[in-house]
Amino acid sequence: MTFTVDWCPHYVQVRMLADPRAELAKAMGISFDAAGMLGNERFRRFSAVVEDNVIKAINLEETGGMTCSLSNQILDQLKQT
Repeated sequence: MTFTVDWCPHYVQVRMLADPRAELAKAMGISFDAAGMLGNERFRRFSAVVEDNVIKAINLEETGGMTCSLSNQILDQLKQT
């Protein structure tokens, strides 16, 4: 799913990706075992700024909370690019 954030000064495109087998999550080292609850491994909660397929910033929640992966953090980072 891709959508454009038209209120951002640079008209940023936001892309949501699925990783049903946790292949990318495992390769990035940010998966967790959710087999007991959800049936397989999953991504830990995070957000990222990716530009031309290069990760410019990643916000990884360490304890399962919601402190650094929320929209205000990512919007501040997008303004800096």
